[in-house]
Amino acid sequence: MAAGKVGMGVPGTGYGMIYGAIWESSVADQWEAVVMMMTLLSLADRDDIVWMGARRLELKTRIPAEVIETGLRALLSPDPLSHSTEKEGRRIVQIPWVDGSTPPESELNPRGFLVVNRARYKRLARTSYMRDYMRQKRSAVGNPSQSDLSGKSRGDEAKRELEDFRK
Repeated sequence: MAAGKVGMGVPGTGYGMIYGAIWESSVADQWEAVVMMMTLLSLADRDDIVWMGARRLELKTRIPAEVIETGLRALLSPDPLSHSTEKEGRRIVQIPWVDGSTPPESELNPRGFLVVNRARYKRLARTSYMRDYMRQKRSAVGNPSQSDLSGKSRGDEAKRELEDFRK
């Protein structure tokens, strides 16, 4: 693994945040789409891209080709019922060819896929995490057992960390 590539969606870690809202989304009726969305979230890199086409996904995940193709086609399709209007409600888009052209829809791109709203959900997760973190730090303010040897409370430290996080 490359230096500095730690966390959500780094290839090889098998980790990606999945929100429970997926079960209430308009793709929940298509189990193949849900399976593929969870798979893509766990394989996406820090730029929200999965650098694999359908065949490579099949080889890596051992998911049957029919499930992959059905799921990818559902995620690539416009969805008027999606809560997101970005990319007409598509959950993923194909990575363009090197010359900038887009692969035909009939071909499940061997280059890979961009997970459309993943960055938004990562920001929401970070915001939620920092809110909980600061709540815990604030509760420690004024508690002598929560101070370091310099006499500064951990609450001051938490405020500095939040300021650094927002930069």
